[in-house]
Amino acid sequence: MPTDIEEPSLSSTSCPAMTSSAPGLLVSIRSAPGPAIQMFFDGELITAHAHDTILAALLRQGARTGCNEFDNAPRAGFCLMGSCQECSIWDAVGRRLRACMEAVREGLELRSTPCQNVQDNA
Repeated sequence: MPTDIEEPSLSSTSCPAMTSSAPGLLVSIRSAPGPAIQMFFDGELITAHAHDTILAALLRQGARTGCNEFDNAPRAGFCLMGSCQECSIWDAVGRRLRACMEAVREGLELRSTPCQNVQDNA
């Protein structure tokens, strides 16, 4: 087995959803994106475009939706149609949302981890 292959490092203590050095994971194919919309994810300002899903806006800026519950690896969505729940995020009042199915809205405050009083809407 080659020895020059580096295994990814998975930390069991933290999984930052926002990584400022990460490149965008999604590139829009629209020639003219909709008007800019601002929202917050884990306290960080995210600029999205009208008609984007939350997941599209997060991926475009290099953010992940959270961490896998089994190995703490970063999550970024999987099926993109609301079935797998890999893109689960929470709003400011604790409702669980599927980021691939929810449209961005001005001023949204979202989290990668649930609040204390979680209401499951998915």
